[in-house]
Amino acid sequence: MTGQAGVNLVLSCLLGWGVATHPAMEGLPYDLIVDVPDLDLLRIQVKTMSYPRNDLWSFTMKRGFYRSRKGMFAYGKGDFDIAAFVCLSLKKLFFVAAPISRISVPTGAVLHKDSETATFHRAIQTIQKRRLADNLAWLASMTPAPTPPAPAAASIQPVPGRTRLSAQSLLLVH
Repeated sequence: MTGQAGVNLVLSCLLGWGVATHPAMEGLPYDLIVDVPDLDLLRIQVKTMSYPRNDLWSFTMKRGFYRSRKGMFAYGKGDFDIAAFVCLSLKKLFFVAAPISRISVPTGAVLHKDSETATFHRAIQTIQKRRLADNLAWLASMTPAPTPPAPAAASIQPVPGRTRLSAQSLLLVH
């Protein structure tokens, strides 16, 4: 129930900010799908804590359930784009661009004014920069196509009995 409460809080915040957000199907390595202009669809994994420990909100990115047959295991590279961390008793959240395996944040930082929107925008900007760098690396890795040799200059032979025209005589001034 705690995890679903966190997902619902993130969903509510993003929808309130005007970000098109939808819940993902059960069993996927992410909880929400957001449609961000110029980035297409992004996958958000939500992690929730009810209360801090020693004034720290510490989150570890693990999947599964410790009592299940598979147990707990790490997320794979590319399983999600953004991690959303929910501090449930404060009804506050913050975002970090993936990959991330663990994070600890003091309560004061979580309570900082506008930390929710600022961290969401920072995560989006990080993803934009990474995608741009990936695209530039992809372009740089391409080998240029060989340029074909220039065709030999054609010579125009005058037809007997006709005047040979130069390029300048073909230009007409109106």
